[in-house]
Amino acid sequence: MTEILSKSDAELVAQRRNFVLARLLPILAGIAIGFAIVDRIVAATDTVAEEGAFRYGDPLLGWDNRPGFENPQFETKLDRFGFRNEEIPDDADPKEIRIAGFGASRLYGAGNEIVQPKCWNYVLEDLLRRDDAPSVRVLNGGVMAYSASQAALRAKLYLDAVEPDLVFVTVSATMQFLLDDKEARRFVEIDGEPVPKSIADAWPRALVPAVMAFKEFAGRNSAIVARHNNREMMEGDLPPGVQSWLYFDEPEDPAMRRALRTTWDNFLELRRACDERGVELRIAVVPTTELLRPVAWQAWLEENGARWGVPRSASRRAPIDHLIQRLRELGFEVWDLSPETNRIGREFRRFMSADNGHWNVAGHALIAEGLARCLAEEDALPRLAAERAAHPRPRPYGELPR
Repeated sequence: MTEILSKSDAELVAQRRNFVLARLLPILAGIAIGFAIVDRIVAATDTVAEEGAFRYGDPLLGWDNRPGFENPQFETKLDRFGFRNEEIPDDADPKEIRIAGFGASRLYGAGNEIVQPKCWNYVLEDLLRRDDAPSVRVLNGGVMAYSASQAALRAKLYLDAVEPDLVFVTVSATMQFLLDDKEARRFVEIDGEPVPKSIADAWPRALVPAVMAFKEFAGRNSAIVARHNNREMMEGDLPPGVQSWLYFDEPEDPAMRRALRTTWDNFLELRRACDERGVELRIAVVPTTELLRPVAWQAWLEENGARWGVPRSASRRAPIDHLIQRLRELGFEVWDLSPETNRIGREFRRFMSADNGHWNVAGHALIAEGLARCLAEEDALPRLAAERAAHPRPRPYGELPR
């Protein structure tokens, strides 16, 4: 004790520092090891949950299907563009008709009962490929958990890659489809590269490339950081209490109005891009679960009707009619799949998966029949075939969008 007290102040400080470090380093090493273990657990959990099917962090879409992803259990083999269909071959007929559909999980073919060859697009191809019909290829651009706004953005992104003759985007009168929160994917461009606005606002411009490089490195090497980045991309800032929203009119809440406006804007932008390329566009209205069965509709009215000022006597057609009217006011040509979904409502167990949220094999076949009906009512195939014959594709497919 006497020896310690006789040391100089500098020696005493050094001794205390070494004492603290000797005990702190094992604690820090334990924290690092613990973080690494948790990170690996998160990586394993996320890999199982997502099965590698998605690419996250897209500045435009938020997430997208992973090109070439395979899942033998469901005979899934996504093509080079992340579409759930056969690859467009290098020797594809330059005059073939291509119909591309974009939407969310139902269109993708979610559910434990669906293998890829039973999806609506395969069935529709078979329905349209008659002996006297032109060659037809149907492409499935569905992505799990998408809004209609994201579906429209994805459709625009792949127009030059797949060169479709007709594009349709599915939409339902629900929050998931209509209330796309663009704030969830806020990016700015710096030196030609997309940068999250939160980083651009927080760091000097000169340091942004270094911050982005570190963020990319951490995202590649840490599952925890990757999960955080994905959550930033996938979650928006919509107000609470809108989970059961069905479309009847312009919502009063400013955030909801902004999100709905984003959806209409992206639809209009897709139409402009289609018009520039001579591609026909349809919006396919697909009534959702709440509208399929009278009992479900009444349950929705009792739980949510007062919130949205909808009387209990309101017809199940009300949300659909409002939505179709608004789409037509915006100048879109609409396909109404109510005849098919009404049948699903009457024979729910026959056409819906056990999860009650997705179509089963019979449901996909019925939806394909509805799409074929819409095409036939327009006598679309002869028109599309004539236009394509006059302008054959110079290549089987284009480049993967950057």
